[in-house]
Amino acid sequence: MMKNRGWLVGSILAGSHLLSACSGTPGAGDDGSDNSTDSSTGTGAGPQGVGSSPGVPGDGGGSTATIGGGASVGGSGDPSLCVPGVVPTSQLKRLTNAQYDRTVLTLLGVSALSGAAPSTLLVPDQNGSMSDQMWGAYQSVAEQIAAQVMGDETMKGRYLKCSLAGGASQCLSDTIVEFGRRAYRRPLSTDELARFQKLATEGAGMTENGTPEEVAELLLQVFLISPGFLQREELAEMPSGDGSFALSSHEVAARLSYMLTGTMPDEILSVAADQGALSTPAQILEQAKRLLDTDGAREIVAAYHRNYLAYSPGTTRWDSPARVGKGPTFTLFNKDLVPAIIAETEKLFDAVTFDKLGSFKDLLLTDVGYVTSATAPLYGVTGQFTDSLTEVTLGPDRPGFLTRVAFLSGFSDFDRSSPILRGAFITKQVLGVKMDTPDPAALATPLPEGAELDTNRKQVDAQTAGGPCMECHHGFINPPGFVMEAFDTVGAEQTNERLSGVAIDTQADVTLKTSGSPTPVANPKELMDLIASSVEANRFYAQSLVSSAYERLPNGNDACLVDTLGTKLASGYAIKDLLADLANAESFGLRVQEGN
Repeated sequence: MMKNRGWLVGSILAGSHLLSACSGTPGAGDDGSDNSTDSSTGTGAGPQGVGSSPGVPGDGGGSTATIGGGASVGGSGDPSLCVPGVVPTSQLKRLTNAQYDRTVLTLLGVSALSGAAPSTLLVPDQNGSMSDQMWGAYQSVAEQIAAQVMGDETMKGRYLKCSLAGGASQCLSDTIVEFGRRAYRRPLSTDELARFQKLATEGAGMTENGTPEEVAELLLQVFLISPGFLQREELAEMPSGDGSFALSSHEVAARLSYMLTGTMPDEILSVAADQGALSTPAQILEQAKRLLDTDGAREIVAAYHRNYLAYSPGTTRWDSPARVGKGPTFTLFNKDLVPAIIAETEKLFDAVTFDKLGSFKDLLLTDVGYVTSATAPLYGVTGQFTDSLTEVTLGPDRPGFLTRVAFLSGFSDFDRSSPILRGAFITKQVLGVKMDTPDPAALATPLPEGAELDTNRKQVDAQTAGGPCMECHHGFINPPGFVMEAFDTVGAEQTNERLSGVAIDTQADVTLKTSGSPTPVANPKELMDLIASSVEANRFYAQSLVSSAYERLPNGNDACLVDTLGTKLASGYAIKDLLADLANAESFGLRVQEGN
């Protein structure tokens, strides 16, 4: 058994000051800088590293994705004005929990501890300094990962590149250099090598301290609790003018890889960093385009799109268990369909981005859909289908993601469609119109009834007439919602009211921005055409991707890039090209220290 295990860990950490703070200031203010701290392992909790994006529960357009502890990204589209410059960022950004999971999977092949992702044993993502609870969780998870790796020959082969039986001392020394390079995303410094070597030499082969296998396990544990692993460091001191610093090639590689794949750099990118081949925009762009052709990029971009949609699995209107049920007369729909209809929307975004190399306009205008045998009837599509998503053509009356069943059924009520929920989402989450939080009393306003109120539209129009609600609802929210009355509460097409049989009126005057004039719209196709060509919608989509990819709130410095990208999107710029150009931005390889 390993003796004095705690003493050895404490010795290397204390001797190396691995847990001491470096520089910077905790948190981020209202300047749009990173939500990062640089205590021992500062955090930059952001929306990127997902299987699921952070979000807040809410009724439709009121839902917004969040960065860190709760600042909204989307749903509050008051655009920042362009202020040329580089956004101040933390030099030490702690891995998000999702990034942690992806990194230990890439590094060691560890995907689960006791059947769950390693990060489920960590403290949830948060801003601020390292707490005792967080530090204890990191240590416990590192110990469990190290034990799992040393007990599995395949995982051990990803850690140890040699046999301990063939010479433990040399094998451990080689592992420190090789594994340390991968774990830290850069070569270890001379001092770091010496400290890890001290741990190896004081433990290897010494009966009183433990066997070589135990020392190797302890080495791995220490690597996994070291700030060099837990933090994405940007410490290079290479002035580039204007008070900014150029990132080193290794820092660029890490920034690029985590932005586009959510994990550590792969071998090709690491070699480029070691060779100093990430010093020009062209070199960085080449690597960005390569990474965008990997499966990891598709997963991360899916997370970015969840942020854009304000979709957080199980907690927002898209698929909240409390909101997926429909009335008994809607026989084509049941809650078991929800995974398939959500998968369809996610597949649509993925296919437009990667398979069809489409633009933002295509997200709103494509008539391509993805159905199963159970969801096809909701679209009126006939044919032979299975439980798997099959690509179909839905026709001109079903343009884009806002006419898909996931949105239409999620943003509806139990037994009726909801022009308010649909219109609020379109206004806030797609057009980026900033709106105040509704008066809580207004949310309890009952739907009026009367012989003359024989359509859902008339009832909603009367419900929102007068008082503080009227300006927002009648000017912005209700009109696009009324156009979407072409679809019932489960997303099937409708031309007449289900109960009264009265013809549904989908014509409305839609206003796209607070200073704009209304445009007459007759049907969903015309509405999607209008939105797809609007400056506001294209810019807001660009802003959402920039915020997700750069892991920070909209701000004046990034607004310059957002303006450029929004303009290009309106001209048919491919989403995949936009993602690559996020790494080609002039400021991508630069940093400005917080507080400067």
